[in-house]
Amino acid sequence: MNSKVALLSVLRGVMLAVIVSSLLFFPAAVEAKDGNHSIPFKMGQFEPEVRLPETRVTLGHFYFGEEADSAFGFRIANRTYYLRDSKRPEIPLPVYWDSYGVYKNLLVIGGYEGTTGGNNWLFLFRLGRDHVELLDVLNAGYIRDLSFDFTLSRVEASRQVEFSDMVGDEKGEVKIDLRDLDFSLFVKADRGLAIDLNPRLYRPLYSKLKEDSIKSEEALRQYSVYGFLSAETTKTARIEDSRRKIDQYYENLLRAARQFPEKKMKYAEVFDYLKSREGEGYEFHAITEVLWKECAPYDGYKDRGDVVRFIEKRREDEIKTVRSIFAAFPTISKGFRPEGKISLRLYGPPGRR
Repeated sequence: MNSKVALLSVLRGVMLAVIVSSLLFFPAAVEAKDGNHSIPFKMGQFEPEVRLPETRVTLGHFYFGEEADSAFGFRIANRTYYLRDSKRPEIPLPVYWDSYGVYKNLLVIGGYEGTTGGNNWLFLFRLGRDHVELLDVLNAGYIRDLSFDFTLSRVEASRQVEFSDMVGDEKGEVKIDLRDLDFSLFVKADRGLAIDLNPRLYRPLYSKLKEDSIKSEEALRQYSVYGFLSAETTKTARIEDSRRKIDQYYENLLRAARQFPEKKMKYAEVFDYLKSREGEGYEFHAITEVLWKECAPYDGYKDRGDVVRFIEKRREDEIKTVRSIFAAFPTISKGFRPEGKISLRLYGPPGRR
């Protein structure tokens, strides 16, 4: 009798252990919000999105955490692989992917954290038919107090980017757009990632700007940067040419601004006046852009003197910013390195990997 009681006790213990184990290690159902609807997801559920060419590797997102957070990862032979940051090892690196490119057996992926929409991350992987290997990572940062936040430059409206040998050195290059600085750079991908300052990449961009008249601050910034990187003349001559072009651009705006009415006008009246004169030249539209950046609707009344001062301030700010950009180039690749160590891991609870 005692032996039966003991056996029942052992069986109850085993069943209890199985139940607890399933609660701890088996994927649990969670709820995620999609508009006004709640959708059940399983912890670790993988949502496939792109089958990478000539492989059995699928790129997609998977869900983790009680709030059904998601991160990008890979699915290979029913196994999910994710990225982990040594600074936050308790969770997958919460990066959404939104663009990718393939060159030979190399894969680049651009992604961002949160809801900012910026590609704060660039990953380089080596692809095989049934495996993927993380080679390198770039993460946007600040260099000389400038934000180098970037997005991968896409091919039209697709999620693919041009990833190819652009200078004939058998290595892939991909273009990134620096959204806060209004110009683009190229990244070389081989065994790792590095900002590529090869003048051959920037000369076509500079040549096109030289042929066109500069009609916006964005084009002006690009003229300065691509001219500096194209290395067509000495470094001193390139800096002087940039300063001369900046002075010329803002002098044209100041000439138009001095036609501004002397009377004080409300914020809305200022823009109505500028809009009425846009047909006379790009300068009036460019002044509108300056005012959008330098003041706000609640700044009160404006007159000719205010507008002139705003333009003069923009000129001095542009000279300082371009000087900082030029100074950042010699060590620019170091500014894109993440603080933590990023690694590729197999997702799943113990015993189910």
